[in-house]
Amino acid sequence: MANVNLAVSRSWKPQDSEEYKTKTSFLSCAVWGDAAQRVTSLAKGDIAILEFSMADLEAQAYTSADGEARTNLKVLRSNIQLFAHAGSAEAGEFPEEQGAPAEAQPDLADIPF
Repeated sequence: MANVNLAVSRSWKPQDSEEYKTKTSFLSCAVWGDAAQRVTSLAKGDIAILEFSMADLEAQAYTSADGEARTNLKVLRSNIQLFAHAGSAEAGEFPEEQGAPAEAQPDLADIPF
């Protein structure tokens, strides 16, 4: 099993502005099996797809360093697809040995983020 934190960014352009806004959320994930070995190669900027349902979420309560009670949602998942490393020579370069089969890999232009 491996624990990993994923950043999910989304951008949009408000109707009353010419500038795009970006919001980043963070997901704590626990993965196991072959996927646990693959996530160890993730680096900032890599593209990965994690599919999950509400049944894959686990609420965790904890106390922060400043003594406040907090809750975190953790994704429990046995599958993750890695698509492109941030340091790839080309934006569309996919590491087949770490992701889905080549025929299942999406065109990066189709990804809405």
